[in-house]
Amino acid sequence: MRPYAPDLRIQVVQAYENCEGSMCQLAARFRLSLSGVRDLLTRYRLTGNVTPKPHGGCYPTTWDATRLARVRTVIPPQPATTLQELCDSLRAPAQLTVRPATMSRGLAKLGLARKKTFRAAEQTRPDVQQPRVDFLNTLTLLAPAALVFRDETRSNLAMARDYARAPRGQRVYVTKPVNRGCRGTRLGALGLAGLAAAMTIDGFTDGDVFLAFLHDVLLPQLPPGQIVIMDNLKAHKVAGGAAICAAAEVSLLYLSPYAPALCPLWKSGGRRCRPSRGPRRLVRAKPLSKPLPKRLRRLLHTMPRDGFPRPAIGLCPTENR
Repeated sequence: MRPYAPDLRIQVVQAYENCEGSMCQLAARFRLSLSGVRDLLTRYRLTGNVTPKPHGGCYPTTWDATRLARVRTVIPPQPATTLQELCDSLRAPAQLTVRPATMSRGLAKLGLARKKTFRAAEQTRPDVQQPRVDFLNTLTLLAPAALVFRDETRSNLAMARDYARAPRGQRVYVTKPVNRGCRGTRLGALGLAGLAAAMTIDGFTDGDVFLAFLHDVLLPQLPPGQIVIMDNLKAHKVAGGAAICAAAEVSLLYLSPYAPALCPLWKSGGRRCRPSRGPRRLVRAKPLSKPLPKRLRRLLHTMPRDGFPRPAIGLCPTENR
């Protein structure tokens, strides 16, 4: 808690010396605590000074340079080690007993944050890496304004919010489907100018839904010469999709295997599904009303005009498709 301001302290002392009220009245007048006014006047009578005392400080940290060096040498090469395992590994060689909370503060001093990103194990295969390089080389030859990324995301509408507020000793009881709930899917397409088309459906994306999205929603919004890029979902390769796009003078291009991070819409899917935990429900063929996520707007503004994407975009995919 911060000390009272110096001018406020002077006003309280002057009001008390001018007999403008008792301590309780002055505390109510200046909206201060009674103990604070009492301590201030006592300090003024004893020392003649109204400046606050210096901060008493806190307990000295137990993580000096020597102990931090010991922790750095004891940490095993396995980065997924828990705090308790680190405490146990430090106790034997260093003869130092450390609690998990103290170990957490020590790791923070060493600059070791808790983070992990999963990658698909199939990405290390040569037959997957080469198509990825070929796909990136193909993108560098295309005009960024002609690229339209298409993706979908699904969510279970039986989800409910995890927490609620109730008086102590009581619990909030709610109902939701236990086994299965209604599932919804959002389909969208993103270009350099922003979100080109979007719709929501009940259930999963199949070949019929994909063809309907192309024919009725996406292709009417695209001028001739655009290139629609999508992943290798089986429903995206249904018979008739290439013919519909060819009739609209639009080309199809598929992502390389196990590379969903190359699609800018990939990250926005989970973010747009979060409101499904509330009372909202998906409806058929309803355009998205929320603005474009900040990440997508930032990504679109940073795309170079002479080549797409930048080398840093999608070179380290983090999920499997």
